[in-house]
Amino acid sequence: MDYTCHCETRANQRGIKKEVLELVDELGADFGDKIVLNRKNCRQYAEALSGFIRLIDRISKDGGSLEISADRAFLNAYRHTEEGGMRYLGQIRI
Repeated sequence: MDYTCHCETRANQRGIKKEVLELVDELGADFGDKIVLNRKNCRQYAEALSGFIRLIDRISKDGGSLEISADRAFLNAYRHTEEGGMRYLGQIRI
């Protein structure tokens, strides 16, 4: 993203980091010439991310997971074992 000199000056005066501006640009809602990321939207994103983190932690505690797919259809699923191998979880039929 390109920043005008005016934007850089105002962001610096207001203590707004460039990372915040980039995140608002990516996640915010477009209202004409403004992009807004409000408190409600931030909380929704935070809830979604915390659910994602819980899922990642669960996969990590199980030792990892492997899915085999072809043409956007899952064919097989395995769970990583303590011995370093993969344990068969079942076949998914197409």
